[in-house]
Amino acid sequence: IADVLDAVAPSGRGPVLLRALDDFEVTVDRADLEVGDALLAINADGAPIPVADGGPVRLVFLDQEAPIGADGQNWIWNLHEIHLA
Repeated sequence: IADVLDAVAPSGRGPVLLRALDDFEVTVDRADLEVGDALLAINADGAPIPVADGGPVRLVFLDQEAPIGADGQNWIWNLHEIHLA
């Protein structure tokens, strides 16, 4: 996700609002996304992630020990919108 955020707001360091298709949302600090090694997943096992399984985009964390990755509320399924403050 860091590459996507850098592409649209290279100098931004504020909070990031993530919203799912069901309007569930969470606001996280951009730096925390980088520390937690956050990725935008669009495939699982080589195939697109269906909406029924949390696709088409899911936010996942490679570092599940980092505070942001350890908090299950931050694992957004059915990611629909990303807003930068």
